[in-house]
Amino acid sequence: MHKIIVIVLLSFSITIAKAECTLGGIWCWPTQTTIKKNSIFLLTFYGLSQNIVSQIGKKHSIYLRSGKQKLPLIITEIHKGEFELTQVLLKPSYELTGGLEYEIIIDSLSKYEHIDKWNTETKKGETAKWIVNNDNDTGNPIWLELPKFNSKTMVEYGCGPAKWVNFSFRFSASSEILIKTTVKSLKTLTETTYYLEKEDNKIKIGHGMCSGAFHFDEGDNYEVTFSLMDQSGNFSTQNPKPTRFSKPSVITQSE
Repeated sequence: MHKIIVIVLLSFSITIAKAECTLGGIWCWPTQTTIKKNSIFLLTFYGLSQNIVSQIGKKHSIYLRSGKQKLPLIITEIHKGEFELTQVLLKPSYELTGGLEYEIIIDSLSKYEHIDKWNTETKKGETAKWIVNNDNDTGNPIWLELPKFNSKTMVEYGCGPAKWVNFSFRFSASSEILIKTTVKSLKTLTETTYYLEKEDNKIKIGHGMCSGAFHFDEGDNYEVTFSLMDQSGNFSTQNPKPTRFSKPSVITQSE
């Protein structure tokens, strides 16, 4: 799991390093350096950077840039997490050109704001840009093993606890995937949807010390549904039935 030290690094499940949380951050998915011609993009805004979301298309234009070419991005979904995170799913207004390198740009950001991308190979944050190959991806990701409850953790940190409910799973896809996750409180019937990155073959539902998609503050019992989405926006066609679980309540030694 990526940690926060000075800046917010890229992950859909942010936890902590030491005892401080930063004020904001923007990071982007896909994390791979090469993408398909029909790729989509997911931006995650943390903390005070969430204020930018309502101004996209107004104060802030958002697009892909390759040389002098600007390719507008269209917002297709917005999902607000329960603890300091908001996601924006974006689709290019027309197909990307194979062989070109694109960088994602938000105009009129302050000098303190920038978009990062986590490089899974170097394990470092970097500029959010990609090289496009000559392929389109139209296949659907497939569950090889449906999500199965694995464990619950709750660790106390300086600014608050990190709480996670962990599910194991296996899948097959031709590109990077996200898990579209909807958690429903069985007490209030409130639903929250969020795209999560996998960690190895694990789905982690919850929040770290500083932020997270799901807070578990609306009762003790919940229900979760999952769907796979790949780098080109293709979804799994057969998805698991809702799974019930209870929130973490016992302190553990590690996440």
